[in-house]
Amino acid sequence: MRCTGSSVSYLASRGAKLRTATSWPFTTFCLLAALTILNIAPAAFAQDQPKRLVALLDYLGSDYKNAVRDGKVLSQDEYGEMQEFSRRSLDLFKQLKEIDKADKAGVEPALKSLASQIENKADPKTVLELAKRTKEKLIAAYNIVPYPRQLPTFASGKKLYDENCAQCHGAPARATARAASR
Repeated sequence: MRCTGSSVSYLASRGAKLRTATSWPFTTFCLLAALTILNIAPAAFAQDQPKRLVALLDYLGSDYKNAVRDGKVLSQDEYGEMQEFSRRSLDLFKQLKEIDKADKAGVEPALKSLASQIENKADPKTVLELAKRTKEKLIAAYNIVPYPRQLPTFASGKKLYDENCAQCHGAPARATARAASR
């Protein structure tokens, strides 16, 4: 007999004991699967944090020159982005430090100095060097491979560009969008 809603109701009203997909073996399996996922998720999150921090430092080091020169802000939007990303790098580090229960890469002073350098409109070379040294420490401490393990396809690169870059740089990869011209 196929168990539809009405047949289940009918059988239950007759006092029949039903075995459904929610019997204890199935429920136990689902519970164990959920617990496994919950145990794996923090580990995956913990492995992702250093990589995200490295990416932020890479961007800060390379793009800061477009925001500040000779102690003067060239672009308020770019400078605001640099300030936001330096704060975000400190937030990521704080999360990473909580996960690791320590400053595994020994970068906390450098990250604080980097944020201070950006806030004080330091020379781009200073910011680049500090970001680079900090990034290298993270790469070494967390065994990060800072390049793709295999060459990406054009389609996957285009998708990433469309999702993350096109809003400022425009669809044909030019700084034609309004946000990029500010």
